[in-house]
Amino acid sequence: MKGIYRRERGHNYLLLFSEENGGGEDEGRHTQTEMVRRNQIRGMASLRTGWEDNRRYYEYDITGMQPMARVAEFRELTGTDVRTLLEQLAELLLRMEPYLLNRDGLVLEPEFLYLRPDRMEYAFFFYPDQKEGYRAHMRDLARYLLEHSNGEDRELMELTVRFFRICAGEGPEPEQIFSCLDGYREADAHPETGFPELQAEHDEKQEPDTGKHPTERGKRFGKIRELLKRIFAAKPYPEEEMWDELDPCDQRVPELSEGMSGKIRTERADPRTELLYVEETEGGGPALYEKGSGQRILLDHVPFYVGTGRDADYSPQSCSVSRMHLKIDRGGDGYRITDLNSTNGTRLNGCSLRPNEQRTLRSGDEIWAAGILYEFREFDTGEKS
Repeated sequence: MKGIYRRERGHNYLLLFSEENGGGEDEGRHTQTEMVRRNQIRGMASLRTGWEDNRRYYEYDITGMQPMARVAEFRELTGTDVRTLLEQLAELLLRMEPYLLNRDGLVLEPEFLYLRPDRMEYAFFFYPDQKEGYRAHMRDLARYLLEHSNGEDRELMELTVRFFRICAGEGPEPEQIFSCLDGYREADAHPETGFPELQAEHDEKQEPDTGKHPTERGKRFGKIRELLKRIFAAKPYPEEEMWDELDPCDQRVPELSEGMSGKIRTERADPRTELLYVEETEGGGPALYEKGSGQRILLDHVPFYVGTGRDADYSPQSCSVSRMHLKIDRGGDGYRITDLNSTNGTRLNGCSLRPNEQRTLRSGDEIWAAGILYEFREFDTGEKS
C-alpha cells in the first residue's frame, strides 16, 4: 500500500494506491468499496475512488487531522491516546457488522490512523487491497502501542499488555477490547502489577546490583519488563525482537552526523523522542526571524515544532496556524522543513509544500506559514540584518 498526499482548494487529501496495476477489480472488493463509499458509517472516513495510471486509488480528506505516528514522534502515547483509540476501534468494528464489511480492509497502520485533535476522534480508512489480514494488522498495532506508550504509567502498561495478549490469539473481538478497557479503569486493585497471581513473586524479587544507576523511569520499566517476560512464556514474538528497542536505560549517545557544526548532546535515550540540542558556535546558531516584528526564534534543538498545540516548541499568535503546522529537523544534508498536514499550508521561497512534504533549508530561505513570513538563518548571531 502506497500513500500520496495532495492539497487542493484548501483541503488535504491522502490517496492510497494499489501496489499492482490492473484493469479491474474482483466483485468482492468492488462490493466492499461501494458499501463504504455510499454509506456514512460513523468512525469511517468518507471515501472517494478513482483510477490513475491504471491503478485504483482510495481518497480520504485528512484536513486538520494528524496521524498517530506523528504524535509518537515527539512524545510517548498517554492513557488517553490509547484508550480513545481502542474504544473507537471497538465501536467501529461493531458498526461494520451490519454492513457486512470485511475486517481485513480496515487500515490499522499508525501512519494512516488519523485523529481530529480538537474532538479526539479517529477517522478510520478502508482499503480492501491489503495483503495481510485483520489478525496480523491488530497484532502489529498492539506491539506498536506497547512500544510507544508511556512506560511510567503503570495502568497504561497493564492495558497495552492485556491488549497485546488477546491480539496474540485468534482475536480480538470488540467484546475483548472493551474487556481490556474495563480492566484499565479498575487497575487500582493491584497497585504493583495488576496481576494477582504474579504479585507475590514480583514483591519478593530483588533487583541485581549491576553498579549502574538507572533513572526512576528505567527502574519502573525494568520491573514491567521482567513481568512481561513471565507473561509471554509462549513467546508470540521472538524475545530478542520484542525487547531490543524497548530498554530506556540505554544511555548511549548516537554518533554525530558528518558536517554537523556545534556540539550535540542527547537528553532522552528513546530514539523516537530524542532531542538534539544545538549549542551556538562562533558563527551563531540556527534561528527563525519573523518578518515585520523582527522576533527571533532560536532553534536550540531539533526536531523543532511550530504550531498552536500544547506540544509545539513555538506557538505563533495566529488562529490560522495549525496545532502542529511544520517541523524543522536536521540530517546529514543540513536542515530540513516538513509541512505537517497543516490546514492553511506552508511555502518555502514562494513554493507550496504538499502535506507531509520535506524540503532542504538554506540560510536566507523564506518560510510562509498561514500568513506569517519567516526568514531561516542557519548561523545566526542574534544581530539584526
